Amino acid sequence: MEAAKLNNSLRIKTKTGNFVIGADENLKNPSESNFFIMLNKNNNLDLTPKLSGAGDYEIKNIKISAFSKDENVSYLVKAEGIDVMILSSNSLGIKDLVKQCQVLILRVEGKINAESVASMDPNMVILWGSSLDEAVKILGKEAKTTGSKISVTRDRLPSELEVNVIN
Repeated sequence: MEAAKLNNSLRIKTKTGNFVIGADENLKNPSESNFFIMLNKNNNLDLTPKLSGAGDYEIKNIKISAFSKDENVSYLVKAEGIDVMILSSNSLGIKDLVKQCQVLILRVEGKINAESVASMDPNMVILWGSSLDEAVKILGKEAKTTGSKISVTRDRLPSELEVNVIN
């Protein structure tokens, strides 16, 4: 699985399909994605298929469970044998939206809650968004990787928490 920065969004490529997290009006070539994951219910972009609410989905052998509370949405994605939790920092304090995972993809939009991150017990955290240096400092780890993309495989997941930054 590969995560790569795409304007203000993140594109995830798997062996069976790909999707975009947090698409916005700057997204070019939306037809290259099999689906779109929105981190907030209030998104009026005309993208198909667009996931922006609670439910269970399966697209291109990628299983997605979506959870929502108020305007916030989080996703537990199962792809390539990896449990990936996807959410924004605004959702970290909402217990119903936080699930255990191996990889946490977190869009940083303000302060993050290190206790909420720890409760998910991830092997790897991938941060993208704003205030990334502050988020890394709050997690108490040095960023192992910084750049525009990162590759993750099940057999290469670290045994201890690893923080990565996509900028």
